[in-house]
Amino acid sequence: MSLLVNRARMQGFLVFDYPEKDAAAIASLAAMAAEGSLVSRETVVDGSVADFGATFLRLFRGENTGKLVMCIAEIY
Repeated sequence: MSLLVNRARMQGFLVFDYPEKDAAAIASLAAMAAEGSLVSRETVVDGSVADFGATFLRLFRGENTGKLVMCIAEIY
């Protein structure tokens, strides 16, 4: 309603609309990650393929922080 009353305009965008800025964005994000100012949050769950359904449902119960990753194999 506020948009209408104030005669404002709302417009969405997709990152795919600006491919010319990809290289600069990747360089900036990589630098931030390297210096530690960009932090990725994830919840890692160890399990098997049989545990996928129960792990997937954790998304809808809010039992994760950031990305929910399921580890089904141990890498050496």
